[in-house]
Order: sequence, then structure tokens, then C-alpha cells
Amino acid sequence: MASNEAEIAGAGIKGYHDVGGDPGAAVECVEAPWLYWQKVTESLRNVLGDARRNLVSVDEIRRVFETFGKDRYDAGFYERRTEALAFLLVEKQVLSWPELEQRMAAIAARSGAEAAGR
Repeated sequence: MASNEAEIAGAGIKGYHDVGGDPGAAVECVEAPWLYWQKVTESLRNVLGDARRNLVSVDEIRRVFETFGKDRYDAGFYERRTEALAFLLVEKQVLSWPELEQRMAAIAARSGAEAAGR
């Protein structure tokens, strides 16, 4: 935690993502099936964080997406998690941004070709 973050935390100032204790509407619980890409995101997180690899932790993912800012934080849970995983892999020099962009383009091309063939 940066020193200014520690000072803020020590002063009791809440971040935009901390809604504990705030008044709010009832939370509607809806069971929704996972989309394929959400399953892939969760699988990646599980593999990258397992005991053998121990490359990323849930705490690191949280740290990254809590720094996104309110606009990006308000994206869906798996959108935040996916973006945080990408940031962590680049931060830890597992991939570079150009490598990540190349791989994403290849996946998009494959997905487009598969969709066109249906």
C-alpha cells in the first residue's frame, strides 16, 4: 500500500468501492448461468493462483481492480477480474501488453471465424 493510501486508510476515509455501512436498496439475488468467457476467467484465476504456480492471488486481483477508478470499477465483476488478471500478468512480466494484444486479436479472429461458420 502506498504511503498516501495508508494515511487515507488510517484516517478512516473510504474508497469509492467500500460501501460497507452505507444505506442502500435491498440486493436482488438472481441465479444466472455463467457465460463461457466468465468460466474461462475463473479457470485462469484458479490455475494461476493454485499452490503449484502461486502466480496471482485474490488479494492481488482485488488490489488491482480497486485502483481502476469508479467508472471502470462499475463494470461487471468478471470484466473487472479479467482486466485485473491482465494487469497482473503484465506487472509480473509473464506477458507484455503487445503479446497480450496479439493473443487477444488471435482469439477474436478465431471466434469471428467460428461464428461465421455457424
